[in-house]
Amino acid sequence: MTKTGEVYKCNICGMVIEVANEGGGELVCCNQPMELQKEITGNKINFNQFEKIDLRIGKIIEAERVDGSDKLVKLQVDLGDEKRQILAGIGKSYSPEELLNKSVAVVINLEPKIIIGLESRGMVLAAKDNNNLSVLVPEKEIVPGSKIS
Repeated sequence: MTKTGEVYKCNICGMVIEVANEGGGELVCCNQPMELQKEITGNKINFNQFEKIDLRIGKIIEAERVDGSDKLVKLQVDLGDEKRQILAGIGKSYSPEELLNKSVAVVINLEPKIIIGLESRGMVLAAKDNNNLSVLVPEKEIVPGSKIS
């Protein structure tokens, strides 16, 4: 019996379906039962909540490792009308030199957070799988401070 909000995925073609109405039977795709994807559902937010997240393009103008951490990198990020210090846990995947002059996706309206005694005023977005971590970058050259929508 399926439940509203559950997400199922076909292990053959990769199709993903979210259940809209509770009470249906087994979901089948490519002549195989679809698999319930518990990790995909996560905590849901509504569209009005999503609109509150201010995503911008930032250009990393300075980068250095944080003493006492093998993971943290202290970044100075140009957001067009201002520059901010952002700490990012990407040091195992990127050297400071690799990050310099890279344009990245940044959440800019998070409350400041103190990490290892240093203030972070934003979050650099990255994707991670079992083997790799990759910061999210625009495909083309985009002006720092440009809004992501």
